[in-house]
Amino acid sequence: MPGWRAEMRLADVSPDYEIEVECRRCSKSYMLWPAELMTDEANKDLFMDQLQAKLKCRDRHCPGKVKIALLYDHMVTSFIGGMP
Repeated sequence: MPGWRAEMRLADVSPDYEIEVECRRCSKSYMLWPAELMTDEANKDLFMDQLQAKLKCRDRHCPGKVKIALLYDHMVTSFIGGMP
């Protein structure tokens, strides 16, 4: 069953949310705003899982893959479609 990353596009993310990017290899993390990622035209139509696969660790010594999470008001949230 696909998760929220496979169902949500970057363009669907509210500007109030931050995207936490954490490296799976070195565990460093950083925050990005959706507007920062949408400055690249190629990112606008990507699903969140495709965006996650495209992003790499920012540390120049670590080419690791990353995982992303949505943060709203500095709280980690997950997307649950259809729940009351």
